[in-house]
Amino acid sequence: MTTPTATTELERQLRNARLELALTRQSYGDLLAAAYASVAAAETGDPEALLQLRDELSCHYFLPAPPATAQQTAPLAYGPALVPAFHQTGRSAA
Repeated sequence: MTTPTATTELERQLRNARLELALTRQSYGDLLAAAYASVAAAETGDPEALLQLRDELSCHYFLPAPPATAQQTAPLAYGPALVPAFHQTGRSAA
């Protein structure tokens, strides 16, 4: 027979496992959607077809964030950068 404390611990572990599974499924779905979008962009001749996939992979720490471009590092005297800066997560601000 299990004690109430053991049951509570098992329930907590089960909730954590379910949460981890849900997060893993969401991440997989995001990566799959980015892969489909990249393939579709490549088929239409988009020169930056891998941009969405690279962005999603960098969010999951599979790739480093893309290097800053000349537009992203424009001096402040010229106003804000023309391209949205990447946040810590690697996603663009747009």
